[in-house]
Amino acid sequence: MVRSGEWLSRGWTLVRPYLVTHALIALVVAVLSALTVGILAGPLTCGWFMILLRQRRDSTYEPQFGDLWKGFEVFGQSFLAWLIIAIAAAVAGGVVGGDASIIEAVPVVGQLLAPMTGAVLAVCVMVVFLYVFPLVADRRMDFWPAIQLSAETTAPEFLPFAGFALILYVLSAIGAALCGLGALITGPVVMAAIAVSYGDVLRDFAAPSEELIGPPGADYPPTQQRPVQE
Repeated sequence: MVRSGEWLSRGWTLVRPYLVTHALIALVVAVLSALTVGILAGPLTCGWFMILLRQRRDSTYEPQFGDLWKGFEVFGQSFLAWLIIAIAAAVAGGVVGGDASIIEAVPVVGQLLAPMTGAVLAVCVMVVFLYVFPLVADRRMDFWPAIQLSAETTAPEFLPFAGFALILYVLSAIGAALCGLGALITGPVVMAAIAVSYGDVLRDFAAPSEELIGPPGADYPPTQQRPVQE
């Protein structure tokens, strides 16, 4: 099921023709999320996924920056989803801080392993919440069912998904390391790869090509249950 290389390749193919637009979206999402202490992170992320999912389904659609604001249609649920993820990340960060101080006490080896502890836990958190925002944006799911479905989807193949998440984590870290400017390229690729994988893993009743036409959410009534995996 997990095809990390293919998803990254298709993600890059998706955003490459409109890289300037997606880079601008990445910048606005980052700035507004920071200025609002994360309050707008959820709806803006959902708006970005709405653009990407529509783009991958409709080859005639050209991403529009203004479509980013459609994420506010799911403001409440996306904010609650972000809040739960932020709390989980904070708890994980606290655990890492305690563990890292113990590991660092080990001469030489501890200095090498301590930084890896945070990365491992970050990847695990990413795997659990990987499809929460796409589900809220695309299916208009409430935050808690979206969290449950995301976790249930990745759990059976946790290690392969962890490999995928690790690649996304490294790409994000590389983008952030380049004075943050690299994130204007790596950010869109990461988001697009998740959108592509979402379409493959949680496919609806469309053909395998996933060439769907229509606005985000049109394919998933709010009460629709998870499709049976092939």
